[in-house]
Amino acid sequence: MNLANWLQRLDSQQARVDFSILKQIAEKLELNTFTCPVVTVAGTNGKGSCVTLLAAIAKQSELHVGHFISPHLLHYNERIQVDGQPLDDAKICEAFQVIEQACGAHQLGYFQWTTLAALWLFKHANLDLLVLEVGLGGRFDPVNLIDPTLSIITNIDLDHIPILGNTREQIALEKAGILREETPVIYGDREPTATLLQSIQEKQCPHYLWSRDFDYHVQEHEWAWHTKKQRMAQLPHPMISAHNAAMVLMAVDVLRQQGLMILPEAIQDGLRNAYVPARQQVMVHSVCEHILDVAHNLQSVASLVDCLKNRACSGKTLAVFGMMADKPVHACLQRMAPHVDAWFFSSVPNTRTASAENCAAALPHAKTTCFDCITSAYQAALAVAGPNDRLVVFGSFRTVEAVLLQSRLELIEEVTDGN
Repeated sequence: MNLANWLQRLDSQQARVDFSILKQIAEKLELNTFTCPVVTVAGTNGKGSCVTLLAAIAKQSELHVGHFISPHLLHYNERIQVDGQPLDDAKICEAFQVIEQACGAHQLGYFQWTTLAALWLFKHANLDLLVLEVGLGGRFDPVNLIDPTLSIITNIDLDHIPILGNTREQIALEKAGILREETPVIYGDREPTATLLQSIQEKQCPHYLWSRDFDYHVQEHEWAWHTKKQRMAQLPHPMISAHNAAMVLMAVDVLRQQGLMILPEAIQDGLRNAYVPARQQVMVHSVCEHILDVAHNLQSVASLVDCLKNRACSGKTLAVFGMMADKPVHACLQRMAPHVDAWFFSSVPNTRTASAENCAAALPHAKTTCFDCITSAYQAALAVAGPNDRLVVFGSFRTVEAVLLQSRLELIEEVTDGN
């Protein structure tokens, strides 16, 4: 089968095995241990940015680095990269075949299967560093099959509530599942949760907290990062948030302490070059400015609101929106509503989608229009947009994906936005 056939088949598999069985399969394939350092990144938001920047810095140091992210935006191959390059279809299909043979009668879930395949590919890549993004929670996520040499927990906020819990403290316990005894952890939350701090103490993990052990200061043309023992100044603005970049620099410091050779100039180059699409991504279009963001929970939508406040616009703000029904749809819309002049709602091409009509019902006093697909919503927004307006596309990876695919020939150029 080609990759598209494989993914269609895996997407149709509803069952998933217990974590204990998944662990047995990983041990059978010897995927549960790596000789190189492994960094596991969990949290509600910012995981992909941290993974991408850390991998970019390692690559600039001429280290052979693999990294795993999810979900993908346009192509599945984006999830599994070595030295910043997605692996090709043939290699991924080969890995899928290996996993199929190893799991026997057990029917794995989509993410379980694809994570094992990624680990098999990384196992055969002779890596100097492996950076893994946790897909959901931490404790029972397939990424947690691997014992990390360093963990990063970006933040804790309400997301995936039916699975992880309905309070930050409950969700923090699930994220804490990636911790290992006496293994360093970087925790970048602006409001650390008591349960996670307690888990860190119980496992006697050396830990580095934002504002206590490391911090940063942003200026107009540069920024600085520091710990109690060192300071890096005149750093170039990254193409991710400075807060996430600060966690990565703390990770670099810890990895250096563990013996990994990361060059000072590689930090500068990594900050300049690391790029994560569709995170407050500003794009110039022949009709009007576009801002693309996969924001799909309250914390990420609040960050998007800050972006809009800080970016001048003399015209109207139009929004193309589609989100999964298991997300805080109404709360996200209420948070964004004061900053949007007209809404173009659509269902997302997924069985878990929130209907366009339900989205519109959350904003009874707003100017709203509903459509059957994201493409139609986007075209309708373009039709009424003026040159001084801006078009914000957000709510789901699939929402942004649909607009990117539709507008690929129309978008003129990307404009990087350091925040």
